[in-house]
Amino acid sequence: MEVKRKKILQSSLFQQTQNTNLQAKLDFEVRMREGAYKLLLACSKREQVLNASKNLLTCNARIRAYLHELQETKEEEEEEVMGAHGRILENTCVENQLLSSSVTGLRFPLMWRDSDHFNNRGSSRRMALFCMMHLGSEVFDTEMVVVDRSVTDVCFEGVTIFQDAVPSFELRVELWSCVFEEELTMAKTPKKLAKKLRNSFGKSGGKKLCPLLDTSDPDTFLQCHPIPSGARYNLLAYTTLGLCEAEGSFQSHSLIILQNAEWPTWLPLYGNLCCKLVAQPVCMTQHMMAGYLSQKVR
Repeated sequence: MEVKRKKILQSSLFQQTQNTNLQAKLDFEVRMREGAYKLLLACSKREQVLNASKNLLTCNARIRAYLHELQETKEEEEEEVMGAHGRILENTCVENQLLSSSVTGLRFPLMWRDSDHFNNRGSSRRMALFCMMHLGSEVFDTEMVVVDRSVTDVCFEGVTIFQDAVPSFELRVELWSCVFEEELTMAKTPKKLAKKLRNSFGKSGGKKLCPLLDTSDPDTFLQCHPIPSGARYNLLAYTTLGLCEAEGSFQSHSLIILQNAEWPTWLPLYGNLCCKLVAQPVCMTQHMMAGYLSQKVR
């Protein structure tokens, strides 16, 4: 009974620590999102504006992932009250199956027409692109790259490492695109008007009228803080990778393309993503158990 009580206590402390860490990460990303939006409105150079817009989308995606994990942790705590012993065994099993995975060499081949690529005809517009990768509550993005019709492959350098994967993980790789305009016209947003309205009615009354300004909900934030049209990214394509694709060598994977030629942010993707995905059990790099062995001498 004492051993069981100790395990229940350790599990409760683990859940509390996990919730505290998630809440700290959530608060940090909310502050980063506020800073990214202020920087977005203050920038004048197009590279700075597009990078600020990219960072804003990434912060919003992390906030959404943290909120989802907090909700799942809360549900697990409620289930633990009903059956603590079974939940402890399940958590122990999951911890022993943790993986460390990484993806590198992201490359998206393009399929230009001959008249566009070789004869220097057709559209001369440039596009800004970046990748966003989701695995559980971990969200990472790549550097922004600018491509035109002279580029045959959209490449992203660097290695992205995910620490807390499980054997059934699903890595979602997204490609976002935005028109790289020479001059960006930053339209005024209703945020200042809403703040003036809130201040005119007083702090308490204004918050009741404008509760959406201080929310951490990702969708509500973007509704109340719209991104200027000249810096707005659109999801161009995505794919989902799992443990079966982690073969340790460069492989080609099919893409799901969401845009067509009528979209202003469209690019002629070939329809495949090339990358190297690897996965390794955590027990191969970390100490999982330590103790003494007794040798029986005959």
